[in-house]
Amino acid sequence: NHSSTNAELEWAADAGGKILQVVASTPTTTELSTNESNNLIDTGLSQAITPTATTSHFIIHVSHQIAITYGSGTSAGIDISLLRDKPSANTTIFAGMDNGSGPTEFFWQPGGGNPDWMSMRYNVTWYDDPNLSNLNAVTYKTRARLQDGSATLYINKDADVDGKSWMIIYEVAAS
Repeated sequence: NHSSTNAELEWAADAGGKILQVVASTPTTTELSTNESNNLIDTGLSQAITPTATTSHFIIHVSHQIAITYGSGTSAGIDISLLRDKPSANTTIFAGMDNGSGPTEFFWQPGGGNPDWMSMRYNVTWYDDPNLSNLNAVTYKTRARLQDGSATLYINKDADVDGKSWMIIYEVAAS
C-alpha cells in the first residue's frame, strides 16, 4: 500500500545470502611436523557446524601458520586441502594438488647453497554447497602434504615460536 498519504516501507522478499550463523574453532597451537613426501596428513584443525536448513551453503575460512625447512640445493612444495566430513562421506572440496600431479599451493627453490627455512600464514576461503539431506552436523577439516622428502613441513610453527591455526564457518541462506 503505497499512496501519497500512506508511505509505508516494505522489506524486499528474501533472496538468500544472509548469514544464518557463524562458528569458529578454538585456535590450534599443537605443533605438527612431517617429512613424508606426497602423503596427506591430518593437521588437527577441524570445526563442526549444525545447519539450520537443508538448503544452506557454507563459507569456510582457514588460516594456518606453516613453516618448512629444506636442504641445500633442493626445492620444496606444500599444499593444504579442505575436506567436508558428513556422516555418509568424506569429500575433498579444495585440493592444492591433484593426486600428486597438479599445481602446488607453495613451491620454494632456494637460491643459495645453505639449508633454508620459510615461515608464512596460509589462508583460504571457500564457498561450499554440501547438498544436505538432513540437519546433521557437517565437519570441515584440513590436511597437508609435503612434496619433497628432504624437507620438513611444520604446522602451527613460526620460526622459533608456536603459531596458531583456526577455522571460521559461516552458514549462508541459499538464494
